[in-house]
Amino acid sequence: MCRYLTASVLMLVLSACMSVPQQHFNQAANPQIKRIAVVPVNKPSEYVVEIVHHPGNSFGLIGGLVALTETSSKTNQFTTRVGRQA
Repeated sequence: MCRYLTASVLMLVLSACMSVPQQHFNQAANPQIKRIAVVPVNKPSEYVVEIVHHPGNSFGLIGGLVALTETSSKTNQFTTRVGRQA
């Protein structure tokens, strides 16, 4: 009995993750809004890759230059790969 109860509670908890939240527009509560538009987002010229805790940053100037070089290289690689797929 306990096993079925645990399984049902687990299924109930995990099923909440599967629903997509939706926010409906309430026109009566927002009379000042006349029009809703979807604005396209421009494609950035470069996708910046940041390594937050790069090990090279712990080793002074030389380590910082190594981290900067690696981050710059990864930024260039990622930007070209995304550009090819688009």
